[in-house]
Amino acid sequence: MLKDGACVLDQSCGPGTILQDGVCVLDESKSTTSPGMGKELIIGVVAAFIVALIVGFVLWMISRGSRQK
Repeated sequence: MLKDGACVLDQSCGPGTILQDGVCVLDESKSTTSPGMGKELIIGVVAAFIVALIVGFVLWMISRGSRQK
């Protein structure tokens, strides 16, 4: 911030940090891990597997129908 033509540091810190004794330090009370990452990965893999099965089934039905003509 500019004050009287000179640069003055703002008395705040970035996200996840707090100001203690004029120094920004890591806020220990906040958790840095995301609790849902494993669950989201499993859901994504299962969804991709289901889509692959549906596509395979549709292709199987098309090939089976073309043989019967």
